[in-house]
Amino acid sequence: MRDARMVWIAGMARAGSMWTFNVTRALLRRDGRRVMPEQVPAREQATVALARTVLAGSDCGAAWVFKTHLWFQPLPPRSLFITPRRDARDTLISYMRFMRTDFDAALEAAVQNAGLHDFYAAMPAGLRLAVDYRDIRDAPGRVAAGIAGFLGLDLDAAACGKVAQEFDRTRVQRAISDHERGAGGAGGEAEGILIRSCDGSERRFDPATGFQTGHVSDYIDGDWRTLLSPGQIARMHEALGPWLERNGYPDEPPDAA
Repeated sequence: MRDARMVWIAGMARAGSMWTFNVTRALLRRDGRRVMPEQVPAREQATVALARTVLAGSDCGAAWVFKTHLWFQPLPPRSLFITPRRDARDTLISYMRFMRTDFDAALEAAVQNAGLHDFYAAMPAGLRLAVDYRDIRDAPGRVAAGIAGFLGLDLDAAACGKVAQEFDRTRVQRAISDHERGAGGAGGEAEGILIRSCDGSERRFDPATGFQTGHVSDYIDGDWRTLLSPGQIARMHEALGPWLERNGYPDEPPDAA
């Protein structure tokens, strides 16, 4: 592995970051590395606190992999960053469904998502690998191979393809369902239960992978055209149009949607 102590899956939410996180950890393990943390923090605050502890401690030789949707200033030393990206219109719908929130809150989150992507996209060359959600969806083995190459791992395309297969859509959905059926206890984060702030509903969280209720859905990219009203589409394009254009996602006027 390259001279790095931490690998951060950083940037946009609802853009394949949890898939990227798990694939990165699996690739490192396949390369013979000890991957930490063993239990995935359920909250951003816990992730930050753990990372600070690691930075302040001695180097134990482990490869630490974290996922975050926060801005880090200054950037953690000896870190590499993998930044998934997705059409912000699709992240809006995905967030609205995952968090069970309304359009206004989802639009605000999408604007923040776009800004978060731009923050990490401005990082120094060589420290960041950009991953597009379309490639995660359509060519996961190639994405896994790109991650392995970026990290300097001694893995061939076949090994990377096997790792990608471990986290294909069907397997992840089955693992989430199995975890939900097997989860017990009285509740609370210690039992892997998170509460949505918008409606008080529960999400089951698997500390081994970080996958949780709602991570896989039947949404198809581009369905925002039929799921949103013309007025909502107009507001979305007004807020996100420049970002969409800069990042190669064609903006569409309301009458084209």
